[in-house]
Amino acid sequence: MIKNSKLIHYYWEGVDQNGFKISGSAKLHSKKALIDQLQNKQIILLSVKKQQSKIILSSNKSFTQKQRLNFTQELFWLLKTGTQLTEALSLQAEACQNGVMRKILIDIKLQIDNGNSFSSALKIYRNEFSNQYINLIEAGEQSGCLTEMIQQLISYEEKITQLKSKILKSMIYPVSVIIIAILLFIGLVIFVIPHFQQMYQSFNAKLPFLTQQLINMSQHLMHHWLLISLTIIFPAYVFYIAYKNYLAFNIFIKRILIKLPLIKNIIINFNIVMWSQIFATTLTAGIPFIDALKISNSSITNALFKAEMISLEDNLISGVSLQESIQSLKILPLRAKQLIIIGENTDNLLPIINKLAALYHQILDDLLDHLSKLVEPVIMILLSIGVAGFIIAMYLPIFEMGNIM
Repeated sequence: MIKNSKLIHYYWEGVDQNGFKISGSAKLHSKKALIDQLQNKQIILLSVKKQQSKIILSSNKSFTQKQRLNFTQELFWLLKTGTQLTEALSLQAEACQNGVMRKILIDIKLQIDNGNSFSSALKIYRNEFSNQYINLIEAGEQSGCLTEMIQQLISYEEKITQLKSKILKSMIYPVSVIIIAILLFIGLVIFVIPHFQQMYQSFNAKLPFLTQQLINMSQHLMHHWLLISLTIIFPAYVFYIAYKNYLAFNIFIKRILIKLPLIKNIIINFNIVMWSQIFATTLTAGIPFIDALKISNSSITNALFKAEMISLEDNLISGVSLQESIQSLKILPLRAKQLIIIGENTDNLLPIINKLAALYHQILDDLLDHLSKLVEPVIMILLSIGVAGFIIAMYLPIFEMGNIM
């Protein structure tokens, strides 16, 4: 299915039930939805302005995860000292050096002033604040322990930031080597092979098959580079759009990836770490078991893993025991199932969930290390074969001439 139509940023002015003039902003699908929302709050709309928010359009590069973590840490300490939420947001907005983040904080404060909850204001900026982040804030508001939940959120964000940094570092070497190899190949095609071609044309002799094919490929790439680039870029773009917008295609790709031995283990372990970290965070904050499970499940990004954990949630709500529900899961590893069952039987579920998160974090670290060690020699072997093949193809005519003479 294609996603719903884009949300529109509205800026409005109105009069509340006490006769005071107020203003605010909201991101909704239509003007009618805005009017309905304001009527529910007994606000009379005076004027409304539709605007494509520059904040939203630039959301993909608005601020980093590290900056978000710093914001959350500062917010926690301000709330801890007794500062009101709106005042804390104002202080942070004044001190913020990131222009986009400053505008977002001001807008969030404005929405809270107009009666919206903190979590509902954050939902407008889902690209900046992840589902996990918003769900945990919402749970903190509903339970009346927002400050404590933000403290748990900081711990969760720190652990996930470290994990993502580890994954990124394991990818830097192979990706950088591949990019350099592609640039070198382009340089050889444009600058080196044509010189060899001009030199061999003076021989007036038939070139070896390998040499001729390499020269033909060079000529083809140089004369049709635009068509070849579009042939590569356009399908990649279509794939990206389909993956992002079509749930069925997204699940299809994930089903393929989860069948690949090493990739399967990385995907499963990463999702277990994410899920168990959020589950432990919500349980530590005193959220009831089922509610904590719902928040954890809604934060899972992998569709297959999410479907399994939602089935666990449904079974528990239906009255099925945790042990029986856990055992019915297919993707969750046996070791994880056993740990959760032991935690439930011994009434030590929270320590066990924390242990589960630490255990699979370590397993994921080991998998990434193994993957990095496996990829490096494979890349070097492929590059060596490519370089050797190029040298042989280009100098083979010279070798043959030397043998004839």
